[in-house]
Amino acid sequence: MITLEKSPVLLAIKASDEKLGNDFIVFALSVEKHYKKASLDIDELKTCFDVVSSFDDNKQALFALLLNDYSYSYDVESLTNYCENNANLFDGSISDYAYDLIQDCYDLKSMGGLVSYIDYDKFGNDLLLGGDIVELGYNCIWTNPNDIYW
Repeated sequence: MITLEKSPVLLAIKASDEKLGNDFIVFALSVEKHYKKASLDIDELKTCFDVVSSFDDNKQALFALLLNDYSYSYDVESLTNYCENNANLFDGSISDYAYDLIQDCYDLKSMGGLVSYIDYDKFGNDLLLGGDIVELGYNCIWTNPNDIYW
């Protein structure tokens, strides 16, 4: 466990000439907690903080999840870049996403009356349980969680 007095990030922040806000300090400590490195580049943290602070609430929730679950595989700069440029978020319920996915991918006219038997709630739950989508919060779904490994 890193104590606040001995935190390399806090020591570097105190040594810097710039006045950094509390939001940056909380961000830096969160990153340091997940990476457990002896030192982190303050300039890289400032750049990532500027990008992450411009995210909406849904992307910030995604970044927090990525930082928590993927910090062992990726550095903070890669996670920030993925969240900013590659992550797909869907605003709506799981059943809304399942409905849109089926509408976009299948020719429903050829199915005729069978279309009324599609249970979008169950299909969406199957996508969730299979790891094809991740629910980040109320009406916020991360639709390409498997792309982070590519």
